[in-house]
Amino acid sequence: MTSSDPVKAGSVFSAEVITANRLTDGKVVYRRGDGGWSADLAEALTLSGEALAAELDRARAEPDTAVVGIYSHALEGGEPAHLRERIRAQGPTVQAGAGLPLSKIQSKAS
Repeated sequence: MTSSDPVKAGSVFSAEVITANRLTDGKVVYRRGDGGWSADLAEALTLSGEALAAELDRARAEPDTAVVGIYSHALEGGEPAHLRERIRAQGPTVQAGAGLPLSKIQSKAS
């Protein structure tokens, strides 16, 4: 199953969430039940099957949306089922400025 496919009958995953990136700051966001977006996975609407496919279509069809790259991914025990999505949910795996001399990092912070 790819991350953009709806959950199929008999799948080991019982639900999926819809995710995207916010255009203003690039943060990972999740579709809420009211049609809005939240950076908190706990607020995400969980769906499967035809309901998931219909909500994906609605999200992608919204004019003037503030998000990009809308797709769904599976949950397992309420957490992202795949490593890529666990990393996205937890944030960057490197510290901002990693590999730069300390003087460059400090000047960017001021």
